[in-house]
Amino acid sequence: YLLQLAQNKLEIEDYQQAKLFASSVLKLNPKNFDALHIYGVILCIENNFTKATVYLRKALYENPNNYWVNFNLAKALMESGYELEAVKHHTSAIALAPNYPEAWLNFGKCLHQLKLYSEALEKYDRAIQLNSSYSEAWNNKGTHDKALEYYQQCLNIQLKILGNLHASVANSYKNIGLSWENKG
Repeated sequence: YLLQLAQNKLEIEDYQQAKLFASSVLKLNPKNFDALHIYGVILCIENNFTKATVYLRKALYENPNNYWVNFNLAKALMESGYELEAVKHHTSAIALAPNYPEAWLNFGKCLHQLKLYSEALEKYDRAIQLNSSYSEAWNNKGTHDKALEYYQQCLNIQLKILGNLHASVANSYKNIGLSWENKG
C-alpha cells in the first residue's frame, strides 16, 4: 500500500510525499526494488545526484536488467561527474530499450562531456531517427534552427492543453531561450 502511494505521488509530481512513502517502505524492506528506484529518482529530481547513485545502485543490484534503473543511474553518474562509469549504464539502458530516444540523447550528452564528439553526434542522430521532432537532440547536435522549430511547436501545443501557468510551459520557454543562446 505504501509503495503504491509512493508511485502515485511520484506520478503527480508530489515528490516530498513520494519520498516519504518510499522511505517508509525502505524501513520495512531495505531491498525493495521499486522503493529504492523511486527514492533514487526523487533524489535526482532534487539534484542530489551523488546520494541518488547510492539508491539507484542498490535498485540495480536487485534488478540489473531494468531499463529505467540503468537509465536513471547513468544520468545520476553523469551529473555527479562519473561519465566513464555512466557509459556502462547508458550502454545497458540502450541494450534493454533500443527504441527509446531519450536514452540515446543522454548517452550522447555523456559522450560529449567526455569530448568524444563524433560518437556523441552518432547518438544524437539515433535519437533523431527514433523521433524526428526531438528538439533537444537537434539542439545538442548543433542544428539550432530545427530545434527552435520543434520547441515552438511543443510550446504551442502545451499552451493549448496546459495553459500558460503550467511548469512544462515555463520549461519550453527556457528551452527556446537556451536554443537561441546556443545559436549565438
